[in-house]
Amino acid sequence: MNKILVLTDNNPNKAARPFRLINLLCNIDSYETHVLSNTAFESDKVKHYKLQKKMTNWEGFIYMLSLYRFFSKFLCLNPVSNQVLDELKSNDYDLIICENLTVIHLAFLIKSEKTKIMLDLREFYVNQYSDEFHGHFIKKYYYDSKIKYLNYLITEFASKCDKLITVSPGLQDNYKSTFNLDTDLIMSLPDYSENKSKPLNSGEKIKIVHHGGAKESRKIELMIELMDYLDDRYELDLYLIKYHSSYYEELKRLAKKSGKVNIYKEIELEKINDTLVNYDIGLIIFEPTTFNLEYSLPNKLFEFVQAGLLLVSYPLPNIKSIIHNYKVGLVSDNYNLKEIAKLLNSLTNEDINNYKLNSQKASKDLNIEQNNIKLKKIINELIN
Repeated sequence: MNKILVLTDNNPNKAARPFRLINLLCNIDSYETHVLSNTAFESDKVKHYKLQKKMTNWEGFIYMLSLYRFFSKFLCLNPVSNQVLDELKSNDYDLIICENLTVIHLAFLIKSEKTKIMLDLREFYVNQYSDEFHGHFIKKYYYDSKIKYLNYLITEFASKCDKLITVSPGLQDNYKSTFNLDTDLIMSLPDYSENKSKPLNSGEKIKIVHHGGAKESRKIELMIELMDYLDDRYELDLYLIKYHSSYYEELKRLAKKSGKVNIYKEIELEKINDTLVNYDIGLIIFEPTTFNLEYSLPNKLFEFVQAGLLLVSYPLPNIKSIIHNYKVGLVSDNYNLKEIAKLLNSLTNEDINNYKLNSQKASKDLNIEQNNIKLKKIINELIN
């Protein structure tokens, strides 16, 4: 039996990619799956090892003084105890799958001579924190230093991995052009579900939905403002993850003022499809304020398709390609909010239902089975 370790500093029960990967591995009898994470994966099919919390009191100094370049122990910002580390080393893994660049150093500490390492580059880390400065000099210096640290991890460790995967063609191209790294494309596809959004009937409200992180770079307030330009057929529900309290509270204030917008807490991972099928339109109107947004292929894109919704988006290149290829929605010609409103106000119920039907058809392709075929092949080749 082959031993595989999944290493992540996310909660694997809430982060979609590690959650789906671990579930895949658990259902293959020839693999013994272990997980090293802050939070235990909720399954009796895996053995869990505890990844301790970051040393936050020292983290800033380590980044800003570049101490990690001189003392390798400073890399261990997510440490494991010596006892756990010794046990992990003794397990002599066939494969370590690292779901976060920030813990890639641990994979190399744990690996034996035979161990292969696969790294999931879910973000383009060069620009990951460009939305976090908020005009604060010290904060900007901190995040600039952290980007340098992440670049160090890429150049020092990513190039030594046996396999690299990423989430979108845009990230693939830029990892190649910037770091000369070849990656395999594994999009963030959800499970297939027979549960789909029902056809929109005459006289019914057209229900728009968006879910995800309430980050300022995503300009969620534009989705609320959009409702000012739409006719009375439309209403909007936002399911948001709170990051910055002040921004989240401002969104709540704007939603209340609008009268057409409701804000709810984030949707639990296993309830996403059953929640989204109650809507007609999935909204993704991110401006390209960061590189990762501009070239994103977010989970929500494929979750909207899986639920059988009409998609509406700004012309972000990778998202635009999916929407046009599968004819599952509308993409504006520019990043003007009134252009989105014009598209929506022109829709008839028949138009909406036709796009929803196209999404149902596309969901048979854009689901996790496509990923599982690729991942099984990659893992088998690495191990054997």
